[in-house]
Amino acid sequence: MSERRHAGRLRMDLVDLGLADAAIDALPVAGEGLLSAPADDMGHFLGCLYVREGSTLGGRVLARALDPLLGAGTERGRRFLAGNGVNEGDLWRDLCVALEESAAMGHLPGMVAGARAIFAGLEAWLDGLDADA
Repeated sequence: MSERRHAGRLRMDLVDLGLADAAIDALPVAGEGLLSAPADDMGHFLGCLYVREGSTLGGRVLARALDPLLGAGTERGRRFLAGNGVNEGDLWRDLCVALEESAAMGHLPGMVAGARAIFAGLEAWLDGLDADA
């Protein structure tokens, strides 16, 4: 899991983009419901991880699209989207194998629930943002 960590890069990006530490600290985190699930629910965990890892791959495309706003040749403001550069393709393939094995063991309902929970949590958080802020 250490190769899959993104929070530090996201925090640096948010600082680069002008968010104060207090605003960053107020953002929802896994323990506050965005990823809440029973600790022993492997299906739910894998469903959450599937959404996150898929967004990591898509984020690389978005990172390049920010060149007109943030300038080419710099990682500033897009570290999170750019990924860690460490074998993300291998990590994705490993996750797909784990998903298939877990589904075969009957964890598919938990995986679907985990994926839906991520999207529902993100939607709820976005709905609660102050558009004027």
